[in-house]
Amino acid sequence: MCLLVEFTLSVDNSQTGALLDFLDSILDDTRRYDGCSGVEVFTSMADHQMILQERWNDKEAFDKYMSWRVDKGDFQLLQTFLTAPPEISFLTQKNRLMAAVREASLRWRAAFNSKNPKGCVQQYATDAVMQVTPFGSYEGHDAIEAFWTQLVAQGYRNVEYIDPKYEIIDETTVKLSSHWKMNKAQGYISEELWRLDEQGRAYLIYDAFEVAED
Repeated sequence: MCLLVEFTLSVDNSQTGALLDFLDSILDDTRRYDGCSGVEVFTSMADHQMILQERWNDKEAFDKYMSWRVDKGDFQLLQTFLTAPPEISFLTQKNRLMAAVREASLRWRAAFNSKNPKGCVQQYATDAVMQVTPFGSYEGHDAIEAFWTQLVAQGYRNVEYIDPKYEIIDETTVKLSSHWKMNKAQGYISEELWRLDEQGRAYLIYDAFEVAED
């Protein structure tokens, strides 16, 4: 079983571009490093965070890689872009489920905040149901994408989740609830139901939230 390593990077928004350029310059070497089977980067600038997730054959391969990065000075250089030292987590099965949901949620928020409704709907299962109070119910990708396309066209942006709560339902399912706000509205998410697929990626199968205009 592979080792999943997650770096949580706290970054000032003014450093986002420089940090992404730095990661682009070094991560191809990471992907080619002996024992690495994959690297992904997820961003949520509303939360001032980037998540760097790496998959390794084992802890020995990761430790060897980290020693190499420290000797080169790359790890020290990484910290110059951050507002706090990186948090490094080694993920258990439970952690992996939570990480997949967290990362999918970050992808959804990043897509919305970059005015990309198609990116939003890609985080939903094809047969997902979205219940929006007071607007109604939307089923499937076409209906859900139309809803988010209309909101983006009306100038809604900068969505943030406030104090999100996660509840593990079973080995593949997590429920998320949270207050939320954006530039022209706020409300409460009573239930985002995320489910892990066979490839280990989380998708929304049910989304219920209420909207109150500012």
